[in-house]
Amino acid sequence: MCFWPFPRRPAKPKWVLYTAPDCHLCDEARALLRRRRLAGRVRVVEITDSIELLRRYRRRIPVLAAGATELDWPFGAAELEVLARVVEMR
Repeated sequence: MCFWPFPRRPAKPKWVLYTAPDCHLCDEARALLRRRRLAGRVRVVEITDSIELLRRYRRRIPVLAAGATELDWPFGAAELEVLARVVEMR
């Protein structure tokens, strides 16, 4: 049996969910990701921590991004499946 000498690092999430505090739509998006068992793939970023992100996403949140592909709310299970296929092809 071969052992790797270094501990394995968990894979970095390939998706980013842009959110804001007290955003009920963001809560719905997180709940959808949990129901679809995709929450572990997603890194949640609050746009209020960055002026650049606020300018870009203020009127669009929640936004789910994978690389250059972005989904504005509302998105559902079908859109998540398409996004998952796009990410796997990269």
